[in-house]
Amino acid sequence: MTQSSVLDAYLDDVLKFGAEAVLPSNLSDSWLAYLCQQAPVSDTNDPLFTSMVASVIAILSAENGGAEVEIREDELNTCLAIYRTELTLEKVRRSRGKRSEPVTIQSIFRKPLVMGLCCP
Repeated sequence: MTQSSVLDAYLDDVLKFGAEAVLPSNLSDSWLAYLCQQAPVSDTNDPLFTSMVASVIAILSAENGGAEVEIREDELNTCLAIYRTELTLEKVRRSRGKRSEPVTIQSIFRKPLVMGLCCP
């Protein structure tokens, strides 16, 4: 698949269904594996990085009642780190057959993490 076709597929398969669809527990195994790959930092030409940013923005917008989101770069990077962590945790949960309370739109960027990260 070309880079643009990967991004188009993510938009069609996941993002068009809204913020709930991008939560780690709601992703298909294939999209979870894709998003768990190491994304280049701030490479807007990379479909993986763009998919991650689009997912974070969708969640932040839903968290704010669908309003347009303005976010500083450092805040976005923090949210991306949290999202990556939650993606990895979901991958581990699935591989071990463990089910725990999945994060929600309201909790994903607010729940305390071991790293002490929280989005503003």
